[in-house]
Amino acid sequence: MTAQEFKPVERENEATASLTKDAPFVYETPGFFADDSRVPQWMQHLVTDLFSFVTIHYNVWGVPFLVLFYYLYKIGYGYVPVALVALYLPSFLSGAQKTAKGNPWPAFRSGRIWGLSAKFLGIKVIREQALDSSKKYIFGFHPHGIIVLSRVSTYGGNWEKVFPGIATRALGASTMFYVPLGRELCLWLGGVDASRSTADKVLND
Repeated sequence: MTAQEFKPVERENEATASLTKDAPFVYETPGFFADDSRVPQWMQHLVTDLFSFVTIHYNVWGVPFLVLFYYLYKIGYGYVPVALVALYLPSFLSGAQKTAKGNPWPAFRSGRIWGLSAKFLGIKVIREQALDSSKKYIFGFHPHGIIVLSRVSTYGGNWEKVFPGIATRALGASTMFYVPLGRELCLWLGGVDASRSTADKVLND
């Protein structure tokens, strides 16, 4: 096995070792590209900026589809948009955001792709004290706490490394779950509606 193949394992061990020390400690979230990546710096910056721009503007993801639907209608394929909307409606009307579980996609939430956002924002997570995984906690996020994506510091496996054994749900503004396609992003990231009734369900789950 080469030194390059060992490197991610060493990082993982370092992160795990840090958790065993007395708090507080600072966890620097890893980027998507390795320090010795052969990808040119300009391309790394381009990919990072593009990913960040697209994810930040998830509330308008539906606009390109509206343009596409209009185009298909104009060229005589109007039945295609109707079929696609019909297929999407069950997901849109599922009400998953009102449940304690939501509809999380763990592999997506903890994927390395979020290292691009960590690099873009220069994220560091500061844990002031260790937490008992048998208890439940409420965390406040500032600013933009009502936006599920504002918890980007917890994605990419960061939360699991800093607070192992503690499951998490992100409460987001109700309106976010009525934005086509954007609602799926919120749900996949572990988001649920921020209403009191839903929050009670999460805490009692």
